[in-house]
Order: sequence, then structure tokens, then C-alpha cells
Amino acid sequence: MILRRLAQNLQEQNWPGIWIEFILLVFGVFLGIQVANWNEARLERIAEQQSLQLLLKEVEQNLAYAQFVIDNAEDRQSDFEATLAMLQQKPVAAGDPDVGLVSMAMYRASTPISVTLDDLKSTGRLSIIRNDALRVKLSVYESLILYNERMRADYADRAPVIPSMISPYASFGYNPESAVGYDMAVDWQAAGKDKELVNAVVQAMGDQSAFHRRRFLFKNTTQELCDALAEELGQKCVPRMD
Repeated sequence: MILRRLAQNLQEQNWPGIWIEFILLVFGVFLGIQVANWNEARLERIAEQQSLQLLLKEVEQNLAYAQFVIDNAEDRQSDFEATLAMLQQKPVAAGDPDVGLVSMAMYRASTPISVTLDDLKSTGRLSIIRNDALRVKLSVYESLILYNERMRADYADRAPVIPSMISPYASFGYNPESAVGYDMAVDWQAAGKDKELVNAVVQAMGDQSAFHRRRFLFKNTTQELCDALAEELGQKCVPRMD
């Protein structure tokens, strides 16, 4: 309609009419672009809120799991200390030395769920999160995940095979009701004279202690991210394992 009137005015050389129609045409195009931009921005904000909600849920689960791993590792620490005490012919205050032997070289990491974060990165949509500080926290969080996994792999690669080293001093019996599937009877006095075995246990305990400190760093970083996500959404961070 506007274009037809504009053509007619041009034919008639109706310059005031031409200017009016031209202004209306430009205004209509501008208004259409603004409406399209507004709608695109609205959809991006909806997508941002949805992504933040999913990220918060994942981080809450990861935070709860990190605490579970820490609690489990601290239970194992008493088992490790019991193992060393038995090898050194000292009284055992707490823990199960047999379980300590079996789990000495296991490095359990707080491997997180990261479906939403991976999806945002792979699709290039991480920029929909407008909060720069929040994006930085996500980057630190992801870097720590990767670093912890490398550390876990390094410790596992160099860990002595303590169950094999204890084998000459132990006898095993099948027991499906046992936590490890068998019973183990160890000649602790003879095993304690094996310096290579004792040194391997001390080394593994040191590595476990160092790795455990990394678990706390991961938990604290996850807590900070969880609080930041919750604040951005006007909610609270509630650790949970669904």
C-alpha cells in the first residue's frame, strides 16, 4: 500500500506526499526491525533462565556428591591408618586394616554431571549468560574438573599394586556377603618386615592425603558457583542427589 502510494506520488511529482510516504516506509521498516530484535532478546532471556536453572540443578547434585566423596574418603582414611598401624605393630584406634589395604590405591574423584555446561559450550551459546562474573566462575569450575581428573589419573598410574604386594602374607576366602567379596587373613607381623610394602603404603597414604585436599578445593569452588547461580536466579543453593 505504502509503496503503491509512493509510486503514484512520484508519477504525480507530489513531493510532500513522497516525503510522507518515505518517512512512513522507513519508520515501518525500523519498527519491524525493533520488534524482531525485541523478540529475539526475549527468547534469549528465556533460554538464559532455562540454562541457569539446569546448571543450578546439576551443580547442586555435584555439590552433594562432592560431600559424599569427602565423607567416604575420610572413612577410608581411618582404614588406611589402621593398615599402617598393623604393619608397624601399633594399636589400631579405629578403621579396618583389611579394607585399607584393598582401597589404598583407589583415587575416587568427584566426577561431576556437566550435560548443560557441555551443551552450552559445544553450541556456542555460553554467551547467552550475561553475567560476566558468573561465566568466569563456570570457566574456573570446568578447569578444576579437568585438572582434578588429570591428577586422579596420575596418582592411579603411579600407585603401587598393594593388594599384590600383600599377597605373600595373606590368605583369601570367598565370601559374597563381604563388602569386597572375600575374607582376607593377613600375617601382619611378617608383612611389617617387608620394607617395600611399608614404603608403598606410606607413599599411597601421602598421595591420598594430597588428593583429598583437592576434593575440598573442588567442593568449595562448586559451592561458590552454586551460590552464584542461585543468586542470579533469586533462589537458594540446596545440595541434593536425586
